[in-house]
Amino acid sequence: GVELSELAVRAFFEEAGLEASVSSEGPYQVFRVGPYSIWVGDFFQMTAEHLGPIDAIYDRAALIALPQNLRDQYAKTVLMLVRQCARPGFEMVQIALERVPHDEQGPPHSVTEHEVRRLYESDFQVTLLSRETLEQKADQSIRECVYRLSRR
Repeated sequence: GVELSELAVRAFFEEAGLEASVSSEGPYQVFRVGPYSIWVGDFFQMTAEHLGPIDAIYDRAALIALPQNLRDQYAKTVLMLVRQCARPGFEMVQIALERVPHDEQGPPHSVTEHEVRRLYESDFQVTLLSRETLEQKADQSIRECVYRLSRR
């Protein structure tokens, strides 16, 4: 995995009851234990050489944390890494939030199904798995959307 927040990585291992070893590799701190390697640092500097073979991507909050101008760069980086590193059977889970009516408040930012498809359909079949209303007000709703992205 790749995570910007060292605090989040430490919390992950603590909650899992795992004690990771920590090393420095280029601009990253790398936490490793068992099957887990989490790189702490700037995702946009990640390379295939750093990452190695990957089986899946789970994006719970990265895409929605970014403003519009960085989401395109993020998706291009994801696609580059997938093209270079994905093993057979690779899949991705993308979680997004949609505000209706749509706005650009955030983070977290509202990311529509149309935008997820625009960012990823060049390489993936995008399937909406669920759309659940998290908050409903008289003039606005917030929905959590879960997508499965399967390589073409």
